[in-house]
Amino acid sequence: MGELYADGYSSGKYFTIADAVLWGGLIGVSAYAKNQEDNYRAYAETFGGVNLAGKDDKYFADISAYVDVYEYNHIKELERNLNDVYKEDTHYWKWSGQEQRSEYRRMWKSSETADNSTRFIVGALILNRVASVVNAIRLVNKYNNNLKTELGWDVSFNYSNTYSERDKISMNFKSTF
Repeated sequence: MGELYADGYSSGKYFTIADAVLWGGLIGVSAYAKNQEDNYRAYAETFGGVNLAGKDDKYFADISAYVDVYEYNHIKELERNLNDVYKEDTHYWKWSGQEQRSEYRRMWKSSETADNSTRFIVGALILNRVASVVNAIRLVNKYNNNLKTELGWDVSFNYSNTYSERDKISMNFKSTF
């Protein structure tokens, strides 16, 4: 809006176009990430025997790295990370082999990558806005400085005392736009 005010929309249109493209990208990437999340969750439920209720993001990352809950728990016990051990009755999963686990991991990573990309897009949106504000401030200052030189008032008072006109006072008012 500042660029419009300052008659500088020739540069402002690029910020507007970039903003529209970034918003479109954000919506598209977010939809893709959500779709991929739905896919990997459905795959885990169908092929891994996962009960989806009450599972957090860490759980879905963990099942991408281990064939089953028993292997995962065994590793955590060896590492003495007993707080990370899952209850087998509530957090059970078992892939039929490495191929199924790898396919799940591919879907999970695709969703995570897309989700992380949204953060970069939001950053680009913020950066675009900041650059637009700086540009608008620059243009408005230039525009306002031009207005100051074009707008003006000149007031003058004259006093004359002549034989033909005694004690004459005049005021001149001149404005420029």
